[in-house]
Amino acid sequence: MTDGEAQRLMMQDEDYLEYLSTDLLVPHYMIHCYLYYELGSAIISDHVFDALAKRLYNEWENARHHHRELIDKEALLSGGNYLKYPLRVQKSAESLWR
Repeated sequence: MTDGEAQRLMMQDEDYLEYLSTDLLVPHYMIHCYLYYELGSAIISDHVFDALAKRLYNEWENARHHHRELIDKEALLSGGNYLKYPLRVQKSAESLWR
């Protein structure tokens, strides 16, 4: 099993969210949005994605990641965000998908 396969398997379980700091919720959310909306692929279930979005919404004020400003907070509750994706997010998503 490759590292990418192992990471995708781990992400199928909502428990992986417990290991993310509040600041890491931002890039994880953006990466999964990019995978789904731009690449037409998902490596986490809808349930896990919804839990990620809900946690980010609930912890919004404590998230200090510099890409937070690119996310529409209210759209976190509606199931999706149409974002401008920084190159770092795009490359991270593409490397996870490989």
